[in-house]
Formats: sequence, C-alpha cells, structure tokens
Amino acid sequence: MISDFGYSLLLTALVVSFIGIIIPLYIGARQNDIAPRMALRFAQINLGFLLGVMLVAIGLLLYAFLISDFSLKVVTLNSNALEPLMYRFVALWGNHEGSMLLWVLTLCLYGFTFAVTGRDALPDKLKSTMLSLFHALIFGFILFLVMTSNPFEGLSQVPHKGLGLNPILQDASMTFHPPSLYFGYIGFSVPFVMALAFMMVGKFEKDNIFLLKTWTYIPWAFLTFGVTAGSLWAYYELGWGGWWAWDPVENASLLPWITSTAALHSFRLYAQSVSKGRALIVLLMSAASWLLSLLGTYITRSGIVASVHGFAQDDQRGLFLLVFLGVLVILTLVSVISFFLKHRCKIQLMNQGVRHYLSKVNIVFMVAIVGLLILGTLAPLMIDAALSVDFYNQILVPMGLLILVAMACVPFFKWAPVILGKVFRPYVFHFNMGLLALLLVLYQDSFLPSWWAVFASLGIALSIVVLGTTFKEWRKSKLHVMTLAHIGFAVMTLGMSLNVLYKQESHFWIAPGTSGFVGDYEILLKGVNQDENKLYVREFASLDVINFKGDIVVSLFPETRLYKTQQVLVSKTSIAQRYWVHLYAILGPQATDGKRSIQIYYHPFVNLIWGGGFLMLLAGLLSLFRKRRSLRN
Repeated sequence: MISDFGYSLLLTALVVSFIGIIIPLYIGARQNDIAPRMALRFAQINLGFLLGVMLVAIGLLLYAFLISDFSLKVVTLNSNALEPLMYRFVALWGNHEGSMLLWVLTLCLYGFTFAVTGRDALPDKLKSTMLSLFHALIFGFILFLVMTSNPFEGLSQVPHKGLGLNPILQDASMTFHPPSLYFGYIGFSVPFVMALAFMMVGKFEKDNIFLLKTWTYIPWAFLTFGVTAGSLWAYYELGWGGWWAWDPVENASLLPWITSTAALHSFRLYAQSVSKGRALIVLLMSAASWLLSLLGTYITRSGIVASVHGFAQDDQRGLFLLVFLGVLVILTLVSVISFFLKHRCKIQLMNQGVRHYLSKVNIVFMVAIVGLLILGTLAPLMIDAALSVDFYNQILVPMGLLILVAMACVPFFKWAPVILGKVFRPYVFHFNMGLLALLLVLYQDSFLPSWWAVFASLGIALSIVVLGTTFKEWRKSKLHVMTLAHIGFAVMTLGMSLNVLYKQESHFWIAPGTSGFVGDYEILLKGVNQDENKLYVREFASLDVINFKGDIVVSLFPETRLYKTQQVLVSKTSIAQRYWVHLYAILGPQATDGKRSIQIYYHPFVNLIWGGGFLMLLAGLLSLFRKRRSLRN
C-alpha cells in the first residue's frame, strides 16, 4: 500500500511540475494587463501544491522507516528494527533514494518560499518566468526519482529484518549534517533561476543586486555550516586522524561554496561601480554555484570516482544526471552569450581604486582554485589514477596564501584611488606582528625545513596580519558581516597552519601494563575489554594519559565495533581536550603476541579550524538578519 501510494504521489508531482513549466509562460505571454499577475499567482499555487505533495511523500517514507516496513526495498537495505529510533529516523536520508526525496522536498520548499516572498521586488512577468524555470528544475529531479531512484520500490517477498543503517553513519551528527548540506546545495537554485531569467530578458539593474545577494547568503550560510560540520564529523568518526582528506565528495562540497563566496565578492564590486560587464560576471557566478552543486551531485551519486562519502555506483543514475547537467550548462551558456551580445559587455580595467583590483584578484584566485579542484577530482577519469594529496597541497595551498595576502591588504584601501604611503602607516604594527610570528616559528629548534612547513609558517603569519587589519576595520567600519567572515576565515587558516606545523603522531604496539609516548605525554594501556549488545560486539581499550610529573591527566577509551548484521568492523575514536590540544586515540588490531596497535595523535589548536568556520556561519546569519525585509511580503 505504501509503495503504490508513494509512487502515485511522485507521478502526481511529476505532472504538476510539468504543468508549472508551461502554464505560467502561456498565461504571461498574453497581451493584457492582468496576465503577468495571473501567471505569477498560478505558479505560486502550483508550487504550494507541489510542496504539499512532497511533504506527504516524505512523511510516508519516514513512517515506513519508523515502523520498519520491510515491504519497501529502501527500508530493508538501510534500516533495522533493533536500531535506536534516531537511526531509523536518519536512515531516511542515509541512502540514495531517501536523500533524493529530501532533495526534491527541499527544492520545492525553496521554490515556494521564493515565490511568496519579496512582493514587488521583481516585475510579475519576470518572476513568473523564474518560477517556470524553477518548475523545470523540480520536474527534472522528480523524473530522476521516477526513472532511476524510486524510494517507494516494493519487494515481492518481505524479509523479517533489514540490513540496517551504514555503521559509519550511525552518529548523532547525521541528524543535521546532511540536511544542512542539502539546504546549501539546493538553495543555489534560486540565484540560478534568477540569473538565468535576467540574462534571458537581457536586463539587470542595480536594484536587483540586493535580492540576488540575499538569496545567495542563505545557501552560503547553510553550506558553510555543512562543510564545517562535515570536516568535524570526518575528524572524529572516520578514525584516520585528520580533518580534511581532499576526498572527491569533500571537494564537491567546496566547489559551490567557493563560487558562491566569489559571487558575494562580485556583488560588492558591482554595487560600487555598475556596468554591464560586471553584471554579466555577477550573473555568471550566481549560476555557476548551482551548476557546481549538480556536478557534486553527479560525482556523489554516479560513483564515477571512489569516495568514502559516496553512494554505490549506478551508470543509469550517472547518465541521467550528466545529461541534466549538460542541458542546464548549455542553457546557461546560451543565456550568457545572448546577454553579452545584447549589451556588448566590457570589463573596466582603468581609473579604479586598489580595492577594486584586490577584490578582482581574489575572485580570479577563487575561480582558479575551483578549476584545479575539478581537474583533481575528475583526474581518475582521464589518467585512470587518483591524484595524491600532495597535488592539492602543493598547488592549492599557495593560492590560498595569496588570497590571505589580498585579504590582509583590503582594509588599507577604499574603493577610490588613494596614496599608498598614507594607507600603510596605521597597519605597520599588524604587519610587524605577523613578521614576528614568522620569525619565532622559523627559528625554533623543532622547526624542520620543508615546503609544507614553510607554507604553514606563512599561513600563521598571514592569518595574524589578516586578524589584526580586519579587526581594526571592524571597529571603524559598518561592514561588520564582511569583516566577521574574513576574521572567521583567518581563524580557520591559523588553526590549520598551527595544527599542520605542530601536530605529532605515534603508532606503537603495546601490551596491557606497558606504555608509549606522544609529545610530552606517556600513554599507558591499562587493558582491553569486550562486551556486546543486540547490534554489535565491541572491544574498548582503557588508556591513561600521564604528564611529565607522573600525574594522570585524562583517560581515553578508543574502541572497535563489529556490527552483527552487516559484518562490518568500525573504529570509534576517543578524543580528549587538554588545554589547546586534542589527544586523539585509535584502537587497532591485536598481534599474535597479545600486543595491541594504538595510534595516538597530538593535535594542537585544531578547534580553531571549526571555530573559524562557525564564525563565518555567524556572519552569514547576521547578513540574513540585516536583510530580512527583502523576504517580507
């Protein structure tokens, strides 16, 4: 019953979304005064109905997971009646089909919210055109569900129990981490349809920038949170000892974040000096964030590159997404060419202040980083081998440092031309602090010269300069949102640089009652115990961390779990905070002589990484609070 009813809801939504493409365009094309208003009203009502249908559909699937209805294939493969209620809840999006249903629901929610807010911010005809485009996006993804990813597919024989949720995903962060990413990725659909419509009609005014910027900040804030939370999740859950691995799916999440950040900078440039060339850049950057979100979806869902975060490989899904992405890319390029030819756009290069050039440099670097990320991520398709982490570190990290240089210099300058000698004088102290930090790092006895150590040292110095100059601008400027985001980025890079430079790792085989060392701490293995519950058998070690005085300062309890149903062995880390340092323990296998493998990581200042990310999130939320009037009716 659930299978048939759920599938009929998808078919209904498919028909309704197709009607939403055609009818508003047909009504809006009629030559009378009320036609644009009627077209807009129809699109609003249609999106409301679509949202309602998808709410019922996802509610139905959630109910199936909660009651463990194994007549549905997706429930059988991803849930178990013995699992806690929370894991049966998150199993809704812990699989491909359920997550795509959530994706479509979120898309409908964004479309309906955009449709009913911002009264009089856009002409009725233009907005109804945007909503027709939005219906086309919804239609494409519902068609994807119906053809390749039906979450309501039934089973002819109903099993007694399910396989359960992927053990790696059995974590409390799953309740908010994937939804926040989806709200980030999917939110860029609004700037996309706006940009596409503006380019199609060949008209974009300075008044439109405020609305476009608001709808970019919303997904940017969600994606900032999602990427930051994802890094934290990978750090403590995957048990590999790091916080960023340049995994293909991690890279895919960065792509739209970087382009949307570049778009926010381009909005500022356009607001300072209006031109059709800058308008085209603004619209192109706005469209690119959604297209790169779809590219990330293709990478994740098709399985073309291996990733611990990815879904199983499916050629049919991959082909559909690739064709859908290709159609949107072609439509975007045609719109860009049309807008360019209509206005004969030119990019202004002369008679501008230094701040213009710095902002342009930052945008260029961001676009270059995106291009290199795409190249590195898709490299296995071209050379039949994945690029190593060194590729990303040696190519992208220096470019990130150059962005820090530009960020450090931005507060010196106004948008108008200035005399360089005067603007540097108030910031000499901050540059000296950065130089002092660099010298202190380089002249330490523990400093081991290498390219990576040099990059980290420069990162520390530049982050300190950015923090000083940006905080000074914070105090004297009204641009608190932008400066807070820059402060957050500087805090993040400072944490990354300090952690890379001073982290330590020890791997030793020890028997109960013996110890190993990491940093200034002795790690004593007291013993390894075993117990089990209805879901898994676990082994957990008891480790005492002893300081140089011989005092036990903290205890660690890393463990391994063997899940009974899936027969999957999962490592669970144990992390303890000691002042500014994380002590991070992983329990490994047992040797034939009874000794256990223990990995201990000494991670200094690692919390600054996520602290900086959440500061950027706060900046995004503050920007929305300041712009709340643009979303009112």
